[in-house]
Formats: sequence, structure tokens, C-alpha cells
Amino acid sequence: MRPLRILLLAALLWTQGTAHAAVPVLLAEPQEHFALGRHLSLLEDRGGRWTLDDVRAPDQERRFVASRSDVPNLGYTDSYYWARFELANPLSHSQEFWLEMQPPWLQVIDLYVVHNDGTVEKQQGGLRQPSARQPIPNRHFLFPLTLAPEARQTVYARLKARSMQLNFTLWRPLVFLQAERQAQLFYGAYFGLIAVMAIYNLFLFFAVRLRVYLFCALYMLGAMFQQLTYRGFSTEYFGSNPAAWNLYGNLAFSGFTGFFALQFGKTFLQLRSHAPILNRLMTFLQAWAISTMVLPFFITRAFMSAYTAAMGSAMATLSLVAGAWVYRLGNKPARYYLLGWGVLQSSVVVHVLGQFAVLPLESIVVRHALVIGSALDVLLLSLALADQINVMRQEKEHAQSIALDAQRAHTDTLEHKVQERTAALERSMQVMRNFYNFIAHELRTPLTAIKAYLRFLDQGMRCEQPTPAQREHLEVLVRNSQRMLHLTHQLLDLARAESGMRPPTLAAVPVKPIVDRCLKQLLGLFAPEVSISLNIDATTEVLADEEHLDTIFLNLLSNAAKYTRSGNVQIQATTEGHQVTVAVVDSGIGIASSEVPELFKPFARLRGATRIEGTGLGLYICLQLLLQMGGGLEVDSKEGVGTTVSVRLPMALAQ
Repeated sequence: MRPLRILLLAALLWTQGTAHAAVPVLLAEPQEHFALGRHLSLLEDRGGRWTLDDVRAPDQERRFVASRSDVPNLGYTDSYYWARFELANPLSHSQEFWLEMQPPWLQVIDLYVVHNDGTVEKQQGGLRQPSARQPIPNRHFLFPLTLAPEARQTVYARLKARSMQLNFTLWRPLVFLQAERQAQLFYGAYFGLIAVMAIYNLFLFFAVRLRVYLFCALYMLGAMFQQLTYRGFSTEYFGSNPAAWNLYGNLAFSGFTGFFALQFGKTFLQLRSHAPILNRLMTFLQAWAISTMVLPFFITRAFMSAYTAAMGSAMATLSLVAGAWVYRLGNKPARYYLLGWGVLQSSVVVHVLGQFAVLPLESIVVRHALVIGSALDVLLLSLALADQINVMRQEKEHAQSIALDAQRAHTDTLEHKVQERTAALERSMQVMRNFYNFIAHELRTPLTAIKAYLRFLDQGMRCEQPTPAQREHLEVLVRNSQRMLHLTHQLLDLARAESGMRPPTLAAVPVKPIVDRCLKQLLGLFAPEVSISLNIDATTEVLADEEHLDTIFLNLLSNAAKYTRSGNVQIQATTEGHQVTVAVVDSGIGIASSEVPELFKPFARLRGATRIEGTGLGLYICLQLLLQMGGGLEVDSKEGVGTTVSVRLPMALAQ
């Protein structure tokens, strides 16, 4: 940085010629504040070892160089500087002023006020002084000055800062407070905007769990705290001690902000898939950003300031390139990202040029370039995220529309296939029913004839009486023919029940005569040890098909006879409302509760009754016939205790 300082001093000497004294400040009314930039004389103290007496020596006095800038800027330096100016009070009364020294990163300020009588008043400030020991606590450095009537004062300031920008202003106290209030409102709006945007993105992160919102919020918070330290608010509100927060906070938050700004860009632009090379470059810059958080404790602060400024410029440039590249690939939200970093890059360039005295720092735009640029950047990045949400919503709706169309097409295809398979199943069922009918009809006629001729043989009709051995064989033939005939009848009943080939003819049917008739037909099936009781009122009538009812009770009583080898079988009827319930209660082997639902499936057999003759069609046929007549069937059983089968039918009501 030494060649730059030499050039700057040479420029000052060329502008001022050989003059070594600046024009005194005439503190006349009604002027309310006085800019001291053009009234300063500057002297570089490279070693920082000179005292006030040293710089007041005649040979040193001549080395002071008068400033011709409103805000003298000597750039990044590790040297101490002495600034000198004179104040003149032409009025007949004393005047009080506050001397404001900016920027807020001045580390050492030793102020010496030399009065007319030769006395020297010393005040100290700067970042290395605790806030409580500052002459007037403020985010900038304030020093009270009192000028006696018609008196002159010479003020010397010994200064140390990493970036030497000397923006000195003499204020009347009330005017300063009014100006500071306006500045506080401006910065309050700025920090409020950043905080609201950061909290909003944090809320979105916790709502949708997308890390891009977290990175954006951390970037905004870092930018806010960086400006808090850069603008001196950390010194005013948090700087009770001259800790690293005051001396290194700005550099540390610069690294923090840069790291998460780059991480946000990598995630938002999806650089890992869209631009792997740019993704790696951003990762390198993130390492650079981390280094700015550590190196200030080991390297001179002037170098670190330039190092950090270079990092910020490189980061903004790379972000611009990445945004332009991804936008060129068709990512529409990248346009706001590109615009945001374009604005921020412009503000960084203006800020750096101001730091190197290329642009005048007295300009409000130059002095607040980072504030304006970062505020616009935050707004534009928020717009980028909002636009990304809108694009994602549109893509989701488009994907949902495509998926819905595909689902509809698939549903139509599936429905068509279901209809085809249902029709095929119906055809198969019809073939099966036809097969039932054909087999039943074809078997019934020869079986009837076989049964008749067996009866002839058994009774010795048209032939000789059979011998005992022949009679035993004949009994086997009769029993099996009877069994085959029963199966044939069940197949016919099954075909009729499933196909509805003969809809039921409903009429008032007395229950007791039908049950009596069925018992007589099946009486030979009951074991001698079984007692049968019938408890049905002769007047009980149901609305049913008599033939269907006959088939139902034949099946139920046949099951009771097969599964009850001792005990009793009770048939009882009860009336409840407009329904009649006929229950067949036996004390047979019973059924496990887990097997009850299986009884209503065709060809279902109980696991414990495999040796008992049966087809497993009886209850299924009964249920189908009852459903056709508007009735129902229930089974309640307990293994080893017995079974109750209840038939529900509507009562036959008088017209």
C-alpha cells in the first residue's frame, strides 16, 4: 500500500503547492455544521511513535500537507496519521460543538485541543476504548469542543485505522441529534427489512424443509450483522469492552455472509447438476470466505481489509456468471438472482472505488452503496425464491395434470379389462351352471332307475329273496345310490340359487307342516340316542317360497342329524316385530368360532368333520335361497357344546 500513499501525498502536494497550513474554520452563525475535510492538514507517522510535541516541532509542522477533499481518503494503511485543523470563534460569546469522526472503524483516536493560553486538553476514543469511556457514546466518535469568545484553537488528532477515510464534521449538538435521528430511521428501515426477510425465509424453511431458505436466511442475517458492525452500531449497542467484536466483527461477518451467500447460490441454481465447474469455484470461494474469519487475528488489518474486499468482488462476479449461465439454460427464477447480484456487484464496485479514493466518499450514494445494494439484493433474492415457488407450483400442476390424464387412461383401460373379465367370468359361471344342470339331470334319471331296481332286489320283487350276504351288498349299493341322488339334488339347487333361473314365488307358508314333513323324510338319519323336539306354533306363517323353504329345512335338519350323535335337537320359532326366526339347535360336536365364516362358502368342510359325509354345499345353498326371499341366515356355535342355526324370514301379514 506504500506506493499508493506516496502517490496520494504527491497529489495533495501538487494541489496545495508548498503550503503546509490549511484554512482555519470560521465558526460563524447561523451555520449549523461545518465539514472539516478541506480544513485538515495531514501527516503520516509510519512507526506510530511520535508525540504531540514531536509533531508541533517546526520541522514537523512544515511536513503537514493540506487536504483539498471533503473526505480525505488515504486507502488501506497500517500507518498512524496526524490530522490538524484550526478553529476560530469570531463571536463575543462561547460556542459548544461536537466533533464527529467517521468512519466507525477508527481504532485509535487521540485528540489534543491546544488553547490560546498554551494549555492542552486531551480526549481519547476509537474502537480500542470501551464505550463507557468514549467522550460521548455514539456509533460514530464524538468529542465535545468549547470555544471561548473571540478565541482560536488548534486541534491535533492522532489516528489509526485499517482504512484511512477522514470524514470529520463539527456539529452544533442539537443539529447533530436531529441528523442522527433521521439516520437512525433510515438504518432502522434497512435493518428491519433485512430482519423481516430473514425471519420470513426461516419460517419457510421450517414449513417446507428446503435448505435453500435456510441458506438465504443465514446470508441475510450475516449481511445485517456485517452492516451493524460496519456502520458502528455494534460499538454503540454491544461495545462495552474493546473486544474482538469491535475490532474484527466486520471482517468475521463478511466471511460468514460470503460463505452462506455462495451456499445459497449453489443450492438455488442447482450448480452441482447445471454447472459442476462453477460449483467447484464457488466451493473454493467458500474456503476463501472462511479464511477471512480467521486470518485477521494473524495478519495486518489493512491487508485483511483489501483481502476481504477482493473476496467480495470475486464472489459477486462468480455469482453473476453462475446466474447468467443457469438463466441461459432456461431457469426463469435465475433472472431475479442475476439482477440481485448485478445490483450488489455494482454497489461493491462503488464501495471499493470509494475506499481507494477513486470516487468521492462525500457522496451519499458512495458512502451508503453497500446498504442500498444489499437491501435491493435481499428484495430481489426474495423475489427469486418466490418465483421459484411459482415455477415449482406450475410444474407440479402440470405433472399432476399429466398424472391425472394417465390415471384416467389407466382407469379406463382397467375398467374395460374388468368388464371383459367380468363378462368372461359370467360366461364361465354360466357354463358351470349349465354343467351343474346337465350333470344333475343326466345323473338323476339313471340313479332313480338304479335305486328302484335295488329296492326290487332288496324286497325280492320279481326275483328270489337275496341271501344275507347279497342283502349286505345291496345295502351298500342303496346307500351310495341314495348319496349320489342327494348330491344330484344339491347340484340342481346350487345351479338354481346362483343363476336365479327360477325366481321365488312368495306366499304365506305355514312353517310347522314343512318342518314336520322334512323330519319325517330324515327321521332315519337321526341316531336312536338323539331326542327331537318341535316347538313351533301352528299359526306361524312366513312370506316365502314353499319349495325353497323345504330345501332349506332339509339341509339344516340333515346337518343336525349328521353332526349330533347323542343329545337332542330342538326346532323352535320366535316372532319379533315383522320377522320370524326359526332356530335349529343341536348338542352336536359344535364348530370353532374361527371356522364359522367358512361355512357359507361353497364346498367348505369343517376340519373336524372330514369323515362325515357331505359336500359342503348345504349352508351356501340355504343362504342364497334365503337372500332371494329377503331373509337371512346366522350360525352360532361353540366347539364341543353344539350349534344353533337361525333362519330369518319376513312374517306373512294379513292383507
